[in-house]
Amino acid sequence: MKIISFKKIKHLVPNASSGTGYSEPDLFEVECDNGVKKKIYIDIWYVPVNGIYREFKNGIREKFTLISIDNLFEAYNMYLDEIVGTSCPYTKEEILKCY
Repeated sequence: MKIISFKKIKHLVPNASSGTGYSEPDLFEVECDNGVKKKIYIDIWYVPVNGIYREFKNGIREKFTLISIDNLFEAYNMYLDEIVGTSCPYTKEEILKCY
């Protein structure tokens, strides 16, 4: 199965203090070539640049537990296009250096 679309729905900003547990996850809609659409949360708020791919894979695995994604790197690029400049302080080039 291939992911054909990875679109950010929103960046969640809690109306709370910045104490322990504060985070700002992103919600995405992921569409696959078989017509399946799923909503996925990926949270990179406290994640260093070299951990972004790991968090991306964790988000995918959480929703597609028994399904193999044939184009994971292509989907990762779609994801990066959605977060760079909005939810992420790094450039796409900086992130891909850590892939």
